[in-house]
Amino acid sequence: MSFVRTVLGDVDSDRLGMVYSHEHLIISGGLGVQKNPDLRLNSVEKACEEVNDVKKHGISTFVDMMPLDCGREPADLMEIASQTGSHIIAATGFHKPMYYSDIHWVHRYNEQQIAELLVAEVEEGMDRHSYSGPVTERLTAKAGLIKGASDYNRIDKLSQKLFHAAAAAQLMTGAPISTHTEHGTCGLEQVELLLGDGVAPSKVIICHLDRNPDFEYHRSVAESGVYLEYDNIGRIKYWPDSVIIDLIEKMIEYGFEDQILLGTDSALRSYQRAYGGGPGMAYLMESFVPKLERRGVQPEIISKFFVSNPAKAFSFER
Repeated sequence: MSFVRTVLGDVDSDRLGMVYSHEHLIISGGLGVQKNPDLRLNSVEKACEEVNDVKKHGISTFVDMMPLDCGREPADLMEIASQTGSHIIAATGFHKPMYYSDIHWVHRYNEQQIAELLVAEVEEGMDRHSYSGPVTERLTAKAGLIKGASDYNRIDKLSQKLFHAAAAAQLMTGAPISTHTEHGTCGLEQVELLLGDGVAPSKVIICHLDRNPDFEYHRSVAESGVYLEYDNIGRIKYWPDSVIIDLIEKMIEYGFEDQILLGTDSALRSYQRAYGGGPGMAYLMESFVPKLERRGVQPEIISKFFVSNPAKAFSFER
């Protein structure tokens, strides 16, 4: 029997319900926020408001993708889960290099040391302070996935080291790995690196690929057997939703509907209704899903994107 690790405990995979596969509910601070204050999502109250706005549309599980020491607050995620009655899956692992200073411990620790830190977060409990140090205070909440990230068109030496550490931790824990691709680039390179380290394709989720909506590229990534996660829906500043719908239709045509996940990646105040922004996390259900339906995408296929695919993608095996 497979299960998913949430901040309030392990849940059988078939009890997740509908899943938003890539969200940001809390970002308390860090270098990213210093560089872009719009990233500061530091209110539990507003996070609950945004989550409840989405829950009205049947979503019951949210995957929070904020990793170590760049604003992640696992105790707040526990509180949001309790207040809203939601399943929340939290991440350990790392964001792209811009989130860490040049003297951060990620530069000094070796792959094995870093892997051991990740394993502890998955198997023992997340550090309340997200390894901002030096004191470690483990919570009962455990990380349910491991994150890796790379920059635009490159995976530098630091990111390579962190990917290798993430792969080692995955092999020790069975946790899924979800990645950040900058503007949808380096997805194939990430797949090659992780699978080369022995990670099974079914344990890998490559995110933000719809920022690079080249079907042949997506086809190549999907043929490796990994999951592809689309989360730039509603970002009209890049392109209309029709571009992503065209891509999804093509992926379905070629038989990849069992590898697609959907989310909103609403990591800015200006994206969330609770902070006075928009279109809000509920846009995915309110506007995008009806567009898929009008295009003729069958309900059972849409259900895969929200229910059966994430239930498999985020699972552990007992």
